[in-house]
Amino acid sequence: HVLRFANLAPAVRDVRRVLNKPSIKESLVDRFGKDVISSVIDPWLARSSLQSVGVPASSPIEKAISWLARSANMNVMFFNVGNALQNVTGFLPAMRQVGVTAMLTSIGRYAAGPKALAEAVATRSKHMRERLLGQTFELRDAVRKQVVQPGPVKRAASWLTANTYLLQTATQNFVDVALHDAAYHQSVAKYLKEGASNEAAHRKAVNDADSLVRRSQMAGDPEDVSTFEARGPIQRALFPFKSWFVKWANNLRGQQKLDASVADHVATYVYMVMLPAVAAALIGETVNGKLAGDDDDDGWGDEALALWF
Repeated sequence: HVLRFANLAPAVRDVRRVLNKPSIKESLVDRFGKDVISSVIDPWLARSSLQSVGVPASSPIEKAISWLARSANMNVMFFNVGNALQNVTGFLPAMRQVGVTAMLTSIGRYAAGPKALAEAVATRSKHMRERLLGQTFELRDAVRKQVVQPGPVKRAASWLTANTYLLQTATQNFVDVALHDAAYHQSVAKYLKEGASNEAAHRKAVNDADSLVRRSQMAGDPEDVSTFEARGPIQRALFPFKSWFVKWANNLRGQQKLDASVADHVATYVYMVMLPAVAAALIGETVNGKLAGDDDDDGWGDEALALWF
């Protein structure tokens, strides 16, 4: 509680003051409806300040369902190589938003020196530093261990919780770092061309890159959870990973609003819908050994079409 109020509560109060300004409130209501603050923004601020994904399970049934769902999710994700590799498809939607050349250039920089690039990104962006290093989880875990010394069972459970998504985290960090680097350099060039100073261009570019990573890449922090999942443990149990799909759909819709021609819409479909789906299916079937051969000896056409569609 001390850590929360010392670091998050003041920022939440500042945000509420801004949102309570009549001109801003009116603009939000006009664009998103009269319930946007009470049903979307206020719950999100509460999750951010409390660092809680939403309403906790209260009844024995809810607690049992939550435990079963969490255990099932961990079982699916624990050292899931296919799912971890599928994270790299996150580059494809990013190519629509920062450009293929910029994205490939940053991937090349990462390949040449992954640690150096990750450190550079973490140095220039506080958001990325916290996202990559997991400072919040580590700090919370350290405080808990000082207050309550866990036994061997709880230590084992804590290890599983911390390492269930180890492979997914590794590949997601790769995507996050390269994407942030590509968006940063692209924005710096744009702002310098517009006449901004080096300092102003750097500051704006970091904000742009942070925003793109938040909008396009999944994270498990309370502030990244969709409003739907935050409504209670039953929704979270019945619709696992829904926040990923909500974030993807929101990012897709945001890009569609920027598209000005049929060619733009086609490019958005190719990079943000078709290619990620096909690539994810290809990775999954390859890892699962389903692409070993032509099962019915009639050529690869039907297998290719099934994968494509």
